Amino acid sequence: MSRLPVAAARLVGAVFLVSGMMKIFDGAHFATSVASYALSDETLTGTVALVLPGMEVAAGVCLMTRRHCAAGALAALALSLVFFSVLAWRIAQGDTADCGCLGENLKSSVPVSLARAGALGVLASYVFVHETYRAHAAPRGDGTFVSNDASV
Repeated sequence: MSRLPVAAARLVGAVFLVSGMMKIFDGAHFATSVASYALSDETLTGTVALVLPGMEVAAGVCLMTRRHCAAGALAALALSLVFFSVLAWRIAQGDTADCGCLGENLKSSVPVSLARAGALGVLASYVFVHETYRAHAAPRGDGTFVSNDASV
């Protein structure tokens, strides 16, 4: 098997796993960060602050362990798209302060976080496409795959 998809999966998985764990361990800071976005009412803000870190950890574990890797990549892609959209909205509003994405100890500006979300989305897309193709293809001896689809 090619090393690039494995490396991409592990990189994206590590970022999501660490990010989710940091939010879990510093839930108060993350909840404050979510509230600062003023995207919704307090009930939804609290729900996002509770659920989002668990989703990140789950996606990270799937990608790091390569168990349900396509599902983890799809979850990471969806989360990256949400993050990218929210961060782009913040930039459009003129806000470039710390986004709270990686906790209080690893602060980064909104433009840097936007670039990171975009890069993670691209890598997650690559892993998802690779894993989906791999699931529907026959392996060759050299680690590459031959499609089982007669129409290809």
